[in-house]
Amino acid sequence: MLIDFIAVANQSDEMIAHNGDRFDIKWLRARCLFHNIPLSAKFNAIDTLKMARAGFYFNSNKLDYMGQYMGLGKKIKTEYDLWKNIVLENDIPSMNKMILYCKQDVILLEKVYNKLQ
Repeated sequence: MLIDFIAVANQSDEMIAHNGDRFDIKWLRARCLFHNIPLSAKFNAIDTLKMARAGFYFNSNKLDYMGQYMGLGKKIKTEYDLWKNIVLENDIPSMNKMILYCKQDVILLEKVYNKLQ
């Protein structure tokens, strides 16, 4: 899965993430390093957390809060047990819930990005 993601990322013009500069991109780089997966030296990354902090004063800069504040939607609630069930028990219903969570997260991120623009 990481190899497929990096193949797309290496071809992208830009990547958008919330707190991506401090977490997502560093996490990707560390996993690629561990697995010896070639990764582009530099991504054109847009961080919606930085956009929010630079141009607005929200009560919270969490993606979920901003999405709800702007009437764009909210994240799907997850708990630690969801991860545990996926990793330790290979639980298919938990994996399906995680897939829904991830899809909703991307949709919300896109909406927040477009609104902040």
